[in-house]
Amino acid sequence: MKKGLDIDPATGLPREKVQTDRANQDARKEELTLKEKASLVGIVESPEGRKIITLIEEALMHRIDQFIKQDPAAQELSKLLSTLGVKDNQARAAVDQLHQRYLTLNT
Repeated sequence: MKKGLDIDPATGLPREKVQTDRANQDARKEELTLKEKASLVGIVESPEGRKIITLIEEALMHRIDQFIKQDPAAQELSKLLSTLGVKDNQARAAVDQLHQRYLTLNT
């Protein structure tokens, strides 16, 4: 007996067409995302862009400080760092480095 078309149950269309359409749609989304990221290059590298990034990083550090002050678990973790001899500035530097790595990997 001959086997019929492999049909996608959600769309009622041939499964191969659905997969091709999805792959094309994913490729278009990826291209748009890359274009958006590329458009930020000039902004991020300009002196004004660096100032904006610095302001955002400072705001983030302020939010982290607020979080630590309000969250008992974060306070305990901060105390553990102090107990282990890690100064607050070293912890902040580590956060900054992780943030920079994240930015580098995601841009």
